[in-house]
Amino acid sequence: MAARKNRATSAPAHGSASDSGSISAKKSGFMTRLIFVVAAIVLILCLAALALFGLQYCVQQKAYDDLESYADTSTLNLADLKVDWEGLSAINPDICAWIYVPGTKINYPVVHGTDNEIYLHKSFDGGQGFFSSAGTIFLDANNNPDMLDRNNALYGHHMNDGSMFATFADWSDSATFNEHRSIYVLTPRGNYRCTTFAYIKTTGSDAIVQTRFPTENDYQAYIQDKLNRSLVKQEGTVLTLENIRQSFMFSTCEYTNNDGRAIIFAAVVETTIPDDPYIKATKVGSTDITAQDQSAQLDAAA
Repeated sequence: MAARKNRATSAPAHGSASDSGSISAKKSGFMTRLIFVVAAIVLILCLAALALFGLQYCVQQKAYDDLESYADTSTLNLADLKVDWEGLSAINPDICAWIYVPGTKINYPVVHGTDNEIYLHKSFDGGQGFFSSAGTIFLDANNNPDMLDRNNALYGHHMNDGSMFATFADWSDSATFNEHRSIYVLTPRGNYRCTTFAYIKTTGSDAIVQTRFPTENDYQAYIQDKLNRSLVKQEGTVLTLENIRQSFMFSTCEYTNNDGRAIIFAAVVETTIPDDPYIKATKVGSTDITAQDQSAQLDAAA
């Protein structure tokens, strides 16, 4: 009896360490499977989001690729750059210009709205929502839609796929800046060729946009400030205060600063608009005008 008692007392009791270990192992296995399932779901959601954003960019870019057929930018002869204004106006009557920068993705229609908010997330064809988040390149609402102001301000988003005005934010080093000095702005009344002269990083709170100036001294002070603040050095064609008489600024977001802005300034060096109030209409072909030649032309036109 004693022996049997001893054997009985030596048997494992309910809830022993062995059973606890089994339960713990099951719990551990369940948590591992749960973590795996959650991670798989997160991965699937991330891939789905990436695919959706990729589709968003493709849809937006396809829409603008289709619009390129309305502009003939196969030549850099200013007088021969053509745009089907009637066709574009039928799609959107707010069309006011076309901007083209050789060697970049910038080849877009420009609109002029009643304020500076309407085209932030509205596509050229009027679409709004997720597939229109790139918006449309637009001229400042305070500018004359004919672009005859002393300084004309254009805005475009900095898209992650490099579209819209993202290119401008990448010109922060002098070498890249000097690779792309010419910007073409085409309008229903004629065309402009502009040469860049400054790159500025600032923020949205900077009152940097000014379109009209009470006096010549006010405009010169404005331009000199931009030359002083520029982060790049001009090479080749060097524009100075003396030969900048009309200008464009191209603004986009810049992500190294909170609410940052990257702004390119360019001077009009050639135009086919006969009654431009600041630059005499010329036709000099595709050859770059040197700073000295431009200054002589402008002095002769004054």
